[in-house]
Amino acid sequence: MDNRRFDVTSEGRAHFDAIMAIAFANCPGGSAQRYGIEDRTLTLLWGKADPKTAWNQLPYDMPLAVACDFAWHWLGTLAPPRSADFDIEVSPAWRVFCEDWGFVHGEQYAFVAIQQAAATVGK
Repeated sequence: MDNRRFDVTSEGRAHFDAIMAIAFANCPGGSAQRYGIEDRTLTLLWGKADPKTAWNQLPYDMPLAVACDFAWHWLGTLAPPRSADFDIEVSPAWRVFCEDWGFVHGEQYAFVAIQQAAATVGK
């Protein structure tokens, strides 16, 4: 599908793995081969690295399960979110998305981006 688009914010590993499965359904070859981290966003790409770009080559092609572990552990390295509002409780969550036409940041080989988010619960 060429015009896939999604943007999910949730919490927990089961939901994370489910949305990543949707993302990988749009990944030619079924494996991530490159990545980039910018502004606390992990972006996964398919296709071989172009030496003229800033994208990093993964040490090996990562199918869905391996890429999920990689991204999940990366999320775990980020400082937990905090809230300045005393009436809201905040816990770690995540956001997984792709933009128009299944691209991320206008990059045609990027098929999914992962960010930390804050799950909020009013008191």
